[in-house]
Amino acid sequence: MHAVCMKFMPLLAALVIASGTVVPAANAAQPPAQSPRVYFAPGESFGEVHYVLRFGEPDKGTDSLAGSGMQAHDAYGSGKSKRLFSTSSRGQYDIAYKATCCGERVDALVRNSIPIPGANLGDLSWHDGTSLWLSHSRFKAGSAPRTGADSPPGTGVREDGTTGPADTGTAVRADNDHLMAVPVVRGTETKRSYLVSANVYTPKHSGVQYGVRPQPYMDRGGLGLTSPGGIGNRVVDLAGVTGQFAILQVRADVVTNGGALADSSDDTGKVTYRYFLGNKEVGQADTIDFAASSMRSGQGDVRFGPAFGLSRGWQGDAPEVFVDNISVYDIQNIPYRTSWIGETISPEDAAKYPKDNLPVQGRHVGQNVHAIWVDPVPVDGRTLVYTNTQWDEAARAMGVYAADSASIRPYSSLGSTHGRNLGGFAVTGDAESIYASYPRMITVTDPAGKKSSVVDASCVARFPKNTVKPDVGVASVGTDLCLPDKPSATEPQPQSIRGLAASPDFLFVAHRQLGEIQVYRKNQLTTPVSKVAVTQPRTLAYAPDGSLWAIVNGVVQQYSVSVAGVLTPGRALTGLVPSALTVDKDNRLHVADDARFEQLVRVFDSNLVEVPSKKLGDPGGVTNHGGAYAPNRFDGIVGVGVDGTGNYYVANNGIGSSAARSPSFFDLRRFNATSKALEAQALSYPSTTIVAPDPTTPSMLYSPTRQYTVNMDATVPGTEWSPQTSTLMTDRYRCPEDARVGGVQGQQGTIAVRQMGADKYMFVTGQGDVSRLGIYRLTDGGKRSQPSVVFTENADNAVWPANEPKTHPVPGRTDDWMWSWRDKTGNCQFDAGEFDAPMSLSGSSNWSVTEKDNLPNHRAGDLWLSGYANNRWNLKRVRFTGNFEGGSPVYDTKNVEVMPLPEQFGFVEGIVYQSTTDTLYLMGREQQTVDRWRMARYDNFHAKHRAGTKQVPAWQKELPQDLSFCPYDKHKYCRIWSMTVAGDRLYVGNMAPPTTLMAGRVRLYDTATGSFQGSLTPGPEVAHRTGWQDMRHAVTAMQLPDGRRYAFAEENFTGRILLYKGY
Repeated sequence: MHAVCMKFMPLLAALVIASGTVVPAANAAQPPAQSPRVYFAPGESFGEVHYVLRFGEPDKGTDSLAGSGMQAHDAYGSGKSKRLFSTSSRGQYDIAYKATCCGERVDALVRNSIPIPGANLGDLSWHDGTSLWLSHSRFKAGSAPRTGADSPPGTGVREDGTTGPADTGTAVRADNDHLMAVPVVRGTETKRSYLVSANVYTPKHSGVQYGVRPQPYMDRGGLGLTSPGGIGNRVVDLAGVTGQFAILQVRADVVTNGGALADSSDDTGKVTYRYFLGNKEVGQADTIDFAASSMRSGQGDVRFGPAFGLSRGWQGDAPEVFVDNISVYDIQNIPYRTSWIGETISPEDAAKYPKDNLPVQGRHVGQNVHAIWVDPVPVDGRTLVYTNTQWDEAARAMGVYAADSASIRPYSSLGSTHGRNLGGFAVTGDAESIYASYPRMITVTDPAGKKSSVVDASCVARFPKNTVKPDVGVASVGTDLCLPDKPSATEPQPQSIRGLAASPDFLFVAHRQLGEIQVYRKNQLTTPVSKVAVTQPRTLAYAPDGSLWAIVNGVVQQYSVSVAGVLTPGRALTGLVPSALTVDKDNRLHVADDARFEQLVRVFDSNLVEVPSKKLGDPGGVTNHGGAYAPNRFDGIVGVGVDGTGNYYVANNGIGSSAARSPSFFDLRRFNATSKALEAQALSYPSTTIVAPDPTTPSMLYSPTRQYTVNMDATVPGTEWSPQTSTLMTDRYRCPEDARVGGVQGQQGTIAVRQMGADKYMFVTGQGDVSRLGIYRLTDGGKRSQPSVVFTENADNAVWPANEPKTHPVPGRTDDWMWSWRDKTGNCQFDAGEFDAPMSLSGSSNWSVTEKDNLPNHRAGDLWLSGYANNRWNLKRVRFTGNFEGGSPVYDTKNVEVMPLPEQFGFVEGIVYQSTTDTLYLMGREQQTVDRWRMARYDNFHAKHRAGTKQVPAWQKELPQDLSFCPYDKHKYCRIWSMTVAGDRLYVGNMAPPTTLMAGRVRLYDTATGSFQGSLTPGPEVAHRTGWQDMRHAVTAMQLPDGRRYAFAEENFTGRILLYKGY
């Protein structure tokens, strides 16, 4: 992005519904949030992770530590720790364990154990079968020194076949290539703070201690600065975490003082260590002055690195400990705050720390919703609302929410102890159980040998209500009911169970593909006791009078239910477009009317006479009121419920019963039974998306589907935005083939908003594949938008749009086509005469959209990217001609300008071109096949290109080699992926986190020098949680004239857009 050129005018303080509670967007100064990471002081975060030692691949290599990053160290004895790499190591050795103070007597022989591959490492990652095996005194089974005797002098046959005594201990430290340097500068105090983090596993053994010695190693010129041998004797007891992986961390605050003398004879220093186990501090901090002789005799930098050791059992130490993923982090102090856009989660819930990083231990509003069931019986004074949806990245596909007159808050999750990502379209319950649908996935192999996951059945799982507790993942019980579901080209995941209802005896199941409503006895979910043939069945509801209501073929149909479970059709309600229904305790039927000009909840008495006073909603809903939000304005109703006291619950997802597939969202509202006033709301709009600011009005942010009017001065997290100040910009009725509402991929992220002529235009592209670019004309003050231009190449658009020309197939495909389109009439339709040939850009990078108009050789809206041409990678520019047709900008697609890459790059993945200053920023590699990333800035780039002058970078920066963090991942997911520029900062993001502690990290660089300025990671305001940044444009940013900086980051894990500010 770029620096804005108009003064930012803060909005007046707004009111925000935060999970239903109406609270002021406070502007009073707020203290920094306290981090749930207890090793941080306020304002601290991770700046960089230097390395992670993962100990190779399982069943490959040897048990030697050579090349692992750790080496033997003799501080505690000569015992040889080694690398665990094979499950065949279990039970091979006897460990001679010395438990009696204070000598060398062998008191017990402990048969070795190892952790199980696949075990949870304590941070939602899993053990791959390799680790550091910290142990000593290992002998071949049956050949150890005799118990009760001293060793030495007693001997046995060691694991390597040699004969010798038991050891006094073992220690390992980082090898010299993995030691961090802390300068010692004459006359200067230098401070560095590090965190060493590792996953540790201690097997359970009888009659042993469980201590480990994790004090890091420090030296100067090879001379240890602490005793013994540069490490120490601090013991951390792992007795409380035996038989499982736990997270052990050591914070080191290092201080060096260069003396006044020219030599090192008056140099001093110290280190303070703090120890943490499972995110809790253990014991007191240790402050240690460096050994004076070593500081004075040693030369150069002080060196720091992780170390681990074990001594004898009588000194409190374990016989063996396994250490994995040893990592070293810089701790920085950059005063920034984290907030979010698009989700009405309360600050308290957003900041809840997830124990062991389990998704169900955190809280977020679901990413979309397809069905709800409201429990009529309150729990602790609150109503529980059960929801279901196709997908939730953070395992809340089957979410449970607690509602009262003030709020709707995340409560629990169904699915398993880890929640569930895949859900379905139906949920119901009774006095004892909850029933929810989901798809069953199987792996299939095509004739070419390619494996993929497909749906083969739609299933129903049962969950006991008495196990639904706050912040847990509720496991299902019994055998799931599964019915066949056949995927098709147009519906690869059909999810055919579209309705569920429960009576005291029966479970009713509506299956769309089978065209049936089936009836099962609840104690025997194997064979239906009856079924009835219907067309397009969906929502079901069981009434207190014993009848069943169903939506079938667009009609609300009543069925009587016999004692044997046989269904007999009765009355029907027509004249609506029903999308959801429920029946209250007084047998009143509540139906969601999803017709375009209705969007209402209509209520009918037991005689099917409508009760006008009970009707809920503003006719026409959001779409037919210019996209403007209002408390009683709905948009695609998919769920209706009534609690025991008559309060209404309405769920919307922007789709309802329509053919639209996107955008889908989560919107659950509670209305007062008497006044029908909105009491509470839980809302989440974003899912795999990003926003871009309007440079001329930076208080306006644009996602592909919404305009957010924001107050950047708000200090309460999450209150910069509100539903009342957001507007839906799409119209699924007027523009049914708009890619943003038709479920077409490739239009997830807004990358720029530009003034072009009299109008503003929004530029939108996809997630990882950015080969489809959509340009949308903004109307009504930016509150509405419509497709104007689309460029599409190498994208899966086989069924869209209806009139696409089939003359330019995607290479290697016979069902996918490339083309360009411009709305020449402004009617928002993809008419046959509006298509043109594709530009064959063959892009490799993100898009850059020029920002400045009325410049020589440039116009606002020019498109820059890197693409393939003439047997090499180049830079390409698609010029905006300055002309319009039907309100759509005309691009010169037949004369794409091709410019050679500067010689420093052979392959470019990140590009920002600023036409205002003719400045080009590139991020990429010297060669496409070499995984080493760099970036550079070029001044007067286009002028030099036109003049034929050699391009010399103003600066060039080699980027950290992040692939070292995922060396065995063939997809290279932890790679550097996204780049943007705003003001004096350049932002670089990774696709996947290099470690679980660095999720969502965005590096900052100075645009003038390329120097590293620190990192942004999700702060304590969001419990340091985020998902992958796997959009090519995952980060956008802006800087105001007064210097204030803001960055926006994709956050599809919990369904929000992260906002960083104050840095």
